[in-house]
Amino acid sequence: MKILEFIFHLGVVFAVFGFLWWIFMAILAIFRGGRSRNEIETYSLKLINYFFLVSVTARFAVDPKFGLKGAEDQTGNIVAGLILLMYLIGKIQKKEQRLQMSMALRGFMQPVKRVFNRKVEVILLFVAIAFFTLFVFVPETSYNPVTNWFVESIINIADTPVFGFIFKVIGFFFLLNVLFRFIGGILQVLGLKSPVTIQSTNFTDFRNTKDSDKSDEDDFDDYEEVK
Repeated sequence: MKILEFIFHLGVVFAVFGFLWWIFMAILAIFRGGRSRNEIETYSLKLINYFFLVSVTARFAVDPKFGLKGAEDQTGNIVAGLILLMYLIGKIQKKEQRLQMSMALRGFMQPVKRVFNRKVEVILLFVAIAFFTLFVFVPETSYNPVTNWFVESIINIADTPVFGFIFKVIGFFFLLNVLFRFIGGILQVLGLKSPVTIQSTNFTDFRNTKDSDKSDEDDFDDYEEVK
């Protein structure tokens, strides 16, 4: 039960972090004046995003005062690492699906320009997990002013009556999604039919389909479906 509560809280953390990051990207887009990002800029921002997401996740996993640790031993860290890995893989899959859908609809509408390099995405995924491992075993390396601000903001927003409730609902569906995926994986190994899975939903999609600068990185990702 404690691990389930831990996963639920991680869902809330990911949702609030995604919301705060979307605000940052929206402000950045305003200062850029609508200029499109190239591949280097896109993946530089993604690296920064992953760094702070991973550092925030490690902080909530390691520091007992946040009440999110799965167990007194390393269980919470292992669970947090696996959930983080599933979450990031889900983001890559979702972006690839959007690209495929955009190409499939090329004959019917103007395709949206998207930056997607699978090799770079995978490299960043491994870098993120390496950062998480470092932050778990050497917690002091995750302490910096920006991460501290994210942690405090996430706690404050999650504790507010209205926004807190919204993000807790998202965290609940995140938990259900993880459980369904886990059960589906077991049934697949046993050669049985997987149960119906909960589809990921963006409660708020602020993407401007005419500007690649407001594409995937500017979405408010409440939670990602992991396949």
